[in-house]
Amino acid sequence: MKKISLIVLVLFLLNTSGILAQTNSNENIHSVHALAVSDSNTIKLRWSLSDNLAWQKANQYGYTIIRRTIDSSGIELSYYYQYVSLDTLVSNMKPLSSEEWQNVQNDKADAASELLYSDTLGQFNFNNVDTALLTGMDTFAIAVRNVAREENRYDFSLAVASQDFDIAEKMALGFEDTTCEHGKTYIYTIEVNFDSTDIIIEPAYVKAN
Repeated sequence: MKKISLIVLVLFLLNTSGILAQTNSNENIHSVHALAVSDSNTIKLRWSLSDNLAWQKANQYGYTIIRRTIDSSGIELSYYYQYVSLDTLVSNMKPLSSEEWQNVQNDKADAASELLYSDTLGQFNFNNVDTALLTGMDTFAIAVRNVAREENRYDFSLAVASQDFDIAEKMALGFEDTTCEHGKTYIYTIEVNFDSTDIIIEPAYVKAN
């Protein structure tokens, strides 16, 4: 079941990126898309971007994550109290540096670091990528055959991040909210700290409780 869930997550993130890229008729408009998973104590956020360019900008400029409370114990909050509840959880979230990755004790760390910082993907080590993720995925199989091509870097990054939430956080593709409260419903905003009239990266909004 765990491997099936990983495949579903990768397909969601990859397909979402492709759909968003096709939906935006203006090639200068990009976007973030997110999902949230709740348990009894925390809320985990995972996100993808519409394309490699948006991902590169996000890695360079970082993310801001804002939480807004919209409901408490089944009672919808007024706009005023929603505004008062605004909480910036992180303001400059970026992937670990190449030096920091060297201290990460995780078998996916080398793959993540290489995808983020290597000048070429020609020596990418697929031993650290779960082969179950490649089974039955035609678009992914094409990417495997063309791994040396730069445009595949982002797709493989999503695959690596999907296998381990800790790695996703370190790649700046995931965030765990440990300060959420039981009985409250939140709207999370995930935005890229990049402001330009030439390239627009629209934020993601995701609801969780």
